Amino acid sequence: MKRAVIIILVILGCSVRTSAAQDTSADAVAGARSLIDKGEYATAEKKAKELLTARPQDAAARIVLADVMFETGRYPDAATEYERAAKDAKGAVWLRAMLGRVRALAAQGKDEEARQLAQEFIRYYNSNSPRSAEELTLIAQAMVYLEKYKDANELLIDAREADPSFAEAFIAQGELLLEKYNYGDAASLFSDALKIDEKSVRAQIGLARSKQLSSSAEPPMIVDRALAINPNYTDALALRAWLELEADRFDSASKAIDRALAVNPNYVPAIALRAAIFYLADKKPEMEAEIKRALAINPHAGEFFATLAHFATNNRRYADAVEFGRRAVELSPRLWSARTELGIQLLRVGRMTEGREELERAFAGDPYNVWAKNTLDLLDSMKDFAESVRGPFIIKSSQKESAALTAYAADLLEEAYKKLTAKYKFTPRAPLSVEIFDSHADFAVRSLGLPGLGALGVCFGQVIAMDSPSARASGEFNWGSTLWHEFTHVITLQMTDHRIPRWFSEGLSVYEERRARKGWGDNWSLERLKAFASGQFVKIDDLDAAFTRPKTPDGVILAYFQASMVCEFVEEKFGFDAILKMLALFKEGAKTTDVLKRALNLSPADFDRAFNEYIRAKTAPYIEAVSGGAHQMPGAQSLPKEALIAMLKEKPNDFFAHLRLGAIYKSDGDAAQAIEHLKRATELFPFYAGPNNPYILLADIYESRGQKAEAAAALESLVEHNETNAEAIAKLARLKLSTKDAVGALDSLRQSFYIQPFDASLHKLAGDVYLEQGSAAEAVREFTVRLSLAPPDMAEAHFDLARALEAQGNHAEARREVLRSLEIAPGFEKAQELLLKLRGGS
Repeated sequence: MKRAVIIILVILGCSVRTSAAQDTSADAVAGARSLIDKGEYATAEKKAKELLTARPQDAAARIVLADVMFETGRYPDAATEYERAAKDAKGAVWLRAMLGRVRALAAQGKDEEARQLAQEFIRYYNSNSPRSAEELTLIAQAMVYLEKYKDANELLIDAREADPSFAEAFIAQGELLLEKYNYGDAASLFSDALKIDEKSVRAQIGLARSKQLSSSAEPPMIVDRALAINPNYTDALALRAWLELEADRFDSASKAIDRALAVNPNYVPAIALRAAIFYLADKKPEMEAEIKRALAINPHAGEFFATLAHFATNNRRYADAVEFGRRAVELSPRLWSARTELGIQLLRVGRMTEGREELERAFAGDPYNVWAKNTLDLLDSMKDFAESVRGPFIIKSSQKESAALTAYAADLLEEAYKKLTAKYKFTPRAPLSVEIFDSHADFAVRSLGLPGLGALGVCFGQVIAMDSPSARASGEFNWGSTLWHEFTHVITLQMTDHRIPRWFSEGLSVYEERRARKGWGDNWSLERLKAFASGQFVKIDDLDAAFTRPKTPDGVILAYFQASMVCEFVEEKFGFDAILKMLALFKEGAKTTDVLKRALNLSPADFDRAFNEYIRAKTAPYIEAVSGGAHQMPGAQSLPKEALIAMLKEKPNDFFAHLRLGAIYKSDGDAAQAIEHLKRATELFPFYAGPNNPYILLADIYESRGQKAEAAAALESLVEHNETNAEAIAKLARLKLSTKDAVGALDSLRQSFYIQPFDASLHKLAGDVYLEQGSAAEAVREFTVRLSLAPPDMAEAHFDLARALEAQGNHAEARREVLRSLEIAPGFEKAQELLLKLRGGS
């Protein structure tokens, strides 16, 4: 009996000692892995090798060693170590070793071998029915290599349910959803992972990537947090370089790339980014050297060329993006994202048939690809677009809107073409396609492949896409101003071979809008005065980044305006020839710093000082008029007359006090005093054209006194500062007609059609005036547009068109139209009279 007890104790003792040894080994492996998590790869490798010297069969320790080799770019060695680890492992450890080997093979371009190895995970799942979160997560990640995305997602859901504290399951699912374009849910999963493990660098980088499409400063901040944890994490360094390169900050991008390649000299994403820098700098031999280097590491690195295609697109070099996209899919035919991007780029350069074919291939290979699906759906809807050709332009719009848009678009484009080709001394390549979408979502898909774009228009060099007025709330934007803006891009993009930086291209487009018509293009506002006064204008070196990663919610809008004022400054101080010289230098491949020096003889710092002095001088009187005083006092909108009068004694140039006092006098019926204060308000800050502006108040007063000419003048001043007030422009047209100014009335009506072209009554008015002026052809156009809008009185609409056709001498068409009128209203006497007249003259 005593002997049996001793044996049991010995057995238990052995058991205790063996468990303790395993715990010690597990702790040591965990310690080595924590070094990897902090980026201390050399120390982690040393620890792993020490562990393997003591325990050569320790598969977990060997995986640590293989992971270090993988992170530092020794992919063949890593694959070998993963294979050795798998021979000595079971369960989750075996799966981890096998997944590591799959990744190492894929990094070398051995895609088929990697996929064959990933099949082992299916066999493991079927044979073992695993239930642990770790096993399910590892199997799911292998399924991604097999493009079994639905299976992978379901396994990851099971893994999260099996262990809600297993962060890797959340991260893996976030990465899967990120790959399948579900950015919102991916971000939520990465955030959940960080609640479990706040130091997970992988989760941080996933979160940054999920927010990468947003125009915010958040992704760089997230990357900074990740690099604070692991300064050697190559994915984080590559994303940092990517973001910097998107903002045209080459130096900081290069530093991040250098750091990544110092850790892993074979890290193809970083090599691709270095090649992109050489590409953007027009250093082709250096770019080709990086291509050769990358393909020696991974002969099937389609992602390498997908990166080049992205930065070609980001810099609006769409033809180059097509060529890079072709190379990407040649190397990686199953890289569906690259094939989708190739299809979209082909559409952007006007090669619609080829683009559709690539998108169909992409969607057949990856039915989860929303970019491909959305764009294919869009192409289906565009089959019914009406097309009209005018000179070099092909104008496309929906059938129902074509009559109301095409003629005005063609007239404006013809005018813009004549003026800007002469001014810039450049004739763009044709044909030039203009697509006008009655759905903003469709326009956004045409531009980006996804809905959600905030812009009104976009230019790809020879293709312009934009919103129709019906795609926005009534009177929300001036589509004529937008069209002029986008055509300016045609000029500046083509004449620089698409090498113009975003800030200069957008700045010139807004600058030219302001010269196209009074009131078009952004100008000073209370918000912009405040932004300048508070130091929100950025340095010239940071202006490009303000378009992609603005620091404030309205930062992009402010960037457009500041860029346009830079162009105003250059023209005013150095002449328009300086702008032409800058464009020529950008075409040569020069960067902003060099362009400023060679064209203006200014360093960036000198430019910033001179520009700020220029703006300060322009805005000083306006800032004085709107700063402090009435509008900053509590209850400013309800200050009594006496308080406002007293305030003006202290500050006689207070814009808001004059505006408020003028409104009070108007309400009191004291027109003379109201006019005095309201006119003073327009002098102090003429750009205020928002609600309760002084112009509209003055117009009301003058009209009530029968002073129609003065009322028209007040409204004319208003529309010179507000490009979207269709109601004011229509009222101005009627006032001008009442003062016998038919030419001015027609000009105002034409202006109104660039805001709201679908008001049939205004086309009726324009047609009548044209007929009175003897302009039969223009009257035919206006009455044709009115008819296309299906006004309530269709009989009258056909009759009016018949009148215009008869005046034009087109008696056959006039008869057809008058008969249509009489079919609707047989007793319509005027139509009957016209029909008799037409028959008598036949």
